Amino acid sequence: MTDRKKSAFRTSILLLCALACSVFLLGNAESQAQTNQDIPRVVTPEKQLEIASEFKMQPESNEGILIVTVTVAKGRHLYSQNHQGREIPTSFAVDATESYQLLEKFKANRIPHRTKKEGKWSEEFEGEIIWHAPIRFADGADPTSAEINFQLTSMTCDAKGCRPPETLSVVAGYAGEVSAADLEKLVVKDELAKSEGEWEGMGIAFVLPLAFLAGLILNIMPCVLPVIGLKVMSFVQQAGENPVRVFMLNLVFALGMIAVFLILATLAVFFGYGWGELYESLFFKVTMIGVVFVFGLSFFGVWEIPIPGFVGDASTSKAAQKEGMVGAFLKGVLTTLLATPCSGPLLIPAVVWAIAQPPLITYLVFLAMGVGMAFPFLVIGAMPKLAKALPRPGVWMETFKQLMGFVLMGTCVFFLGSVGNKYTVSVLTLLVFLGVSCWYIGRSEMSSKFSDKFKGWTYALLVGAVGVWFSFFFLLPQYELEYEPFSKFALQQHLDNGETVFVDFTADW
Repeated sequence: MTDRKKSAFRTSILLLCALACSVFLLGNAESQAQTNQDIPRVVTPEKQLEIASEFKMQPESNEGILIVTVTVAKGRHLYSQNHQGREIPTSFAVDATESYQLLEKFKANRIPHRTKKEGKWSEEFEGEIIWHAPIRFADGADPTSAEINFQLTSMTCDAKGCRPPETLSVVAGYAGEVSAADLEKLVVKDELAKSEGEWEGMGIAFVLPLAFLAGLILNIMPCVLPVIGLKVMSFVQQAGENPVRVFMLNLVFALGMIAVFLILATLAVFFGYGWGELYESLFFKVTMIGVVFVFGLSFFGVWEIPIPGFVGDASTSKAAQKEGMVGAFLKGVLTTLLATPCSGPLLIPAVVWAIAQPPLITYLVFLAMGVGMAFPFLVIGAMPKLAKALPRPGVWMETFKQLMGFVLMGTCVFFLGSVGNKYTVSVLTLLVFLGVSCWYIGRSEMSSKFSDKFKGWTYALLVGAVGVWFSFFFLLPQYELEYEPFSKFALQQHLDNGETVFVDFTADW
């Protein structure tokens, strides 16, 4: 073969290879494009949301999973299905047909970012969220040729404001069988529990002093100031007592405060509770309102608690001269519990950082906050001369005590806003019964016989028990309708099914 023929042959081979590669690449691109088109996608104006939907079936089964992947534009967020704020929560309304049915509500593969605004929890999602729900096809239905139609209602917001809520019609097509990788994507990821928040990357040497300072600042928060009044009166009385006893009372009071912080650390380590999440429990909130209310009544003289410095008759003053270790400890506990709905500067970053750490460091951070909050009382206990700088006991303490009673009543009003409108009447009714109980106890003098005191306390507890039953079992409705967020599509779906629909319109003026 001549050189010219060899050159032509090599050129032909190269051209054939280039042609083959081009055909392969074009085919692969076409196949990839076809694959992408198999997953229906919806993109909202200005690309605020991108929604991809599909459903996959379990092998040899008529059950599967409907998967909706929502991608939120950078810098924006939308809200969870359980969002309690003024914004519109995300909701799904699947068209009802005889071919398939939704077995459960949609669930997200992530835990939303939660913040409390105006007493309600705001739950926000950013980035990509995968919602999923189990589905079942009717016997004889062919999932491979079926489509699932549904409507997704959501609202996206950023720091400047929110766009009007949008309801989008989405179609999900068959995408094969469910794989292990699919199930892995649907596992709920608690990203917040692993995040160190604003102090990410900081060391323990940096965090502990700030945690101590966060606890110290709690003493001037509005939730705590009313109970600090209790200790102010105690300091006044202690100014003339044995220095050793003064120190022990303050130490025990401080231990009561620190004990609550260690309990909160235990809840954070083993149950993932953050600061203030106890107030999500209705039982805890109502209990705290009741405790603060009866303390306020004692300050008004409806009944008496033996607190040092009370101005009254001789028997009362004599009984109140010594506070007692148990009383000091319980007051320390109460003071800290009242601090839990408050979040002073540095507190939330310290708690978020602590929860992300190993248990030992979590306990150390919460201990530092407890010691910080108890620090002023430890200092006064160690240096009783500081207590002598306070005004001497006198008639002014009766006025101060009554003023603290009004502050405690204001604290009750503050806490009442967190129980929700549904329970407001029940809580107020319970407070009336508690008031009667305290009045009954107050009818017995502190110098009365034990049998008279026992009888008074027994009747008071019975009145309180009746109050709990009447307020939360008799007044509250025992049967309630199961509500769902309103949407035109959900309403039409129920009407098409021949169901009676009750639409409850409310307003927050």
